Amino acid sequence: MKREEIVAFHNVHKSHHLGEVEIKALRGISFSVKSEKFTFIVGKSGSGKSTLLNLIGAIDSPTYGEITINGIKINSLSDDKLSDFRAKHIGHIFQNFNLMPVLNVYENIEYPLLMINEKKEIIIKKVSDMIDAVGLKGLEKHIPSELSGGQRQRVAIARALVKEPSLVLADELDFLDEIDKDEGTFVEEKSSVDIRSKLNFQINDDQDDDVILFLHLGKHE
Repeated sequence: MKREEIVAFHNVHKSHHLGEVEIKALRGISFSVKSEKFTFIVGKSGSGKSTLLNLIGAIDSPTYGEITINGIKINSLSDDKLSDFRAKHIGHIFQNFNLMPVLNVYENIEYPLLMINEKKEIIIKKVSDMIDAVGLKGLEKHIPSELSGGQRQRVAIARALVKEPSLVLADELDFLDEIDKDEGTFVEEKSSVDIRSKLNFQINDDQDDDVILFLHLGKHE
């Protein structure tokens, strides 16, 4: 089956300024990622990984160059349309989870669906299914401070996947084999399979399915 490109960068540069000093975070990056693949961004501190993730996630814009996500050239989008694009198409799993402390498990997972005005009956089903998939059934009413680190990460995973985004970005997370250090347990294998299914990734033994993108001093090696 032919896979479509979900991400395409063409000669992308990104610079920051610290006072009068220009820092070139990315220098002419060009690459593409097919749908239904895991892609790993690897590089030393300062190589441009976070900058690249922010650009892929439509959180930041390039200094110049062209970025296409899910068939849409995001460079040309207005701020409002870019915000709508992120809400509909991109799921983020942050390293520090970024859960809303006053919302319980159900409400945290529900929030992305409210942002895209999903129908109530669909929200109920999707949130319930996702809570089941990540092994959090029975904890729906708990707020983040009442959860272990592993449980909070599962909430973050569920929140990112519940809207069935075209693209999921995970920041330094081994999220399919995460250990719940407080309980000494792993996310169940069933959860891993369900999560992969929610991501629309094929589960097979084809080692060529995964892509590793190496960065060195802002360049793709």
